[in-house]
Amino acid sequence: MMPYTILVLDDEESVRSYLETALTGAGYTVLAAASGSIAVQLCAQFEGPIHLIIADVVLRSISGPDVVKYVLTMRPDTKALFMSGHPREVLIEQGLPEEMPFLAKPFAFKELEGRIQELLRSSTPASGRLVRQEGAGSEPSKSLFARLHADSRGGRTTGTDK
Repeated sequence: MMPYTILVLDDEESVRSYLETALTGAGYTVLAAASGSIAVQLCAQFEGPIHLIIADVVLRSISGPDVVKYVLTMRPDTKALFMSGHPREVLIEQGLPEEMPFLAKPFAFKELEGRIQELLRSSTPASGRLVRQEGAGSEPSKSLFARLHADSRGGRTTGTDK
């Protein structure tokens, strides 16, 4: 069986690097993105399935939930896990629905791995949970697309198949 592919989206280099190293070591193929635009590019360019997105809720130029909503238009079967060290009020402002899988930072890798396994076994993709709220706290797709393409930082792919 081929390994699961996980996209990690976090604008903090230390968090992204830690997750990339730990997840690769655990046997996952990892796509790492420092920005929403790089996450979208990786999703568009990567030829295999992306099973899970682990995204920080609060990013510098666009929210993690907005990026995931956009990615789900390309990959509707992908699952999502959000993470943040911010208070719940900030997460709601950033568009994170309460029913979405979430981990509060800091967390132990064992806790993360348990949530990953739970989500990968689940039959419900993120598109079935992430409610599109055109209006309250969300932007139309055209504006989201413009923000994603104005947002530029680095990304890379690592994995067990190298």
